[in-house]
Amino acid sequence: MRVHMLHTNDVHSHIQMFPLIGGAIERLKRELGERLIVLDLGDHVDRVQPLSDITEGMMNRSVLEASGYDLVTIGNNEGLTLSPLALGNLYRDAAFEVILSNLRTAEGVVPTWLKPYTLIRVEDVTLGFFGLTAAFHYYPLLGWTVDDPYERARELSRFLRPQVDVLILLSHLGFYADRTLAQADLGIDLILGAHTHHRFPEGVRIGRTLLTQAGKGGRELGWTILDYTPGEDLTMRTQLIDVTKEAPSARILRTIDEVQQTEGPRLKRVVATLKAPLTISYERSSPYARLLAEILRRETGADASIVTSGLLLHGLEEGPVTYGDILSSCPHPITTCILRMPAIELKEILFRALNPQLFLRPIHGFGFRGKVLGYPVIAGLEWDRGASEEIRLYDARGEVEDERMLSVAWPDMLLFRDPYDSFKASSYEANVTYCLPDFLRHYLERALQDDALVWAVRLEKTTHKA
Repeated sequence: MRVHMLHTNDVHSHIQMFPLIGGAIERLKRELGERLIVLDLGDHVDRVQPLSDITEGMMNRSVLEASGYDLVTIGNNEGLTLSPLALGNLYRDAAFEVILSNLRTAEGVVPTWLKPYTLIRVEDVTLGFFGLTAAFHYYPLLGWTVDDPYERARELSRFLRPQVDVLILLSHLGFYADRTLAQADLGIDLILGAHTHHRFPEGVRIGRTLLTQAGKGGRELGWTILDYTPGEDLTMRTQLIDVTKEAPSARILRTIDEVQQTEGPRLKRVVATLKAPLTISYERSSPYARLLAEILRRETGADASIVTSGLLLHGLEEGPVTYGDILSSCPHPITTCILRMPAIELKEILFRALNPQLFLRPIHGFGFRGKVLGYPVIAGLEWDRGASEEIRLYDARGEVEDERMLSVAWPDMLLFRDPYDSFKASSYEANVTYCLPDFLRHYLERALQDDALVWAVRLEKTTHKA
């Protein structure tokens, strides 16, 4: 028995790669006479892509179906940037199976569109597939129960191993977790991996287990071949196919064009009309960053808010502003959180954040889709520097004392990534509140409709004036 598996991971809605991936799959289906299974290991959806965002992933589903995928699992970009309702809409009645073993509703129920595992019979050989995704703490906040992936791996391996000839894990845990599972010798033969964007041209062998990953962005397609005869050893080999050398699929080009024609106009919806530009700077305070800081403070009810201007990829021109304009300027799947802290800690963070060497520092991860950290902007409080360069904070009543407790709204990326190396571990767990489900761009959309606020942020006021 020979089975070919074609697998993608972490494509992140690189729409230009969809037709090339589809072309590679079509070519191999023509050339290979043996059984072929097509799989995606998660993070196919990324809402930085306008059509993925406006359709809540339905564009990606159309492409997966048109490409002939058989099995997919869920990455954090699907599971955490879509509401439970949107996730159900995305996968319900899909032409492929959604395989994930460690996600349930808050009530502990497995959704009808989700399967913890599946069995595929090829000739007289049974292949067992189960899926696992990284257990981010955000899942319960969205209404999910996310189970420990290591425990579920042990449970599913014990349950499935006696029933199958080959046991395969669809993993969105990352290479290091995959390696741990392989070292545990749970009876898993093949781990098709994702999440950490590793690239393994020939896979990584750990004991009986072969680990694979095909980088990121859809530039390469994983191709793993299984040969097995009952009673004999299983042999596996894997390679990567450079899809940039493939002819694009006409079917996928048509699919994308159809979505563009039907859904693209929604991106042109006018949200507001600006009487003057809203500019952005990464090295000083600027109006667009002040608008983001102020709307976070107002809508969260926090004492203050801090944003960094690198969250805004460009400013907005005078005239009509569309939702697409806002999305392109602030594409990150980043939400807001409120952290309670004494004023002295906020002063320390602001002191570090105002270091000019950090403004143009490259930064990535935790949903950030920009390039540099940018300039820190605070709303709700005024600040200045004392004679010894220490930060002083002021509100309407005067100088804020060090011991006073403040509620501060932040983009959650700043808390997780901690680019200023300032957050106290004690504050992180006990004193944080997450504001879901809106992304930063949704706050900006509402802010832009407040003409008085838009006018006010053009008047720079960042230091205390006696």
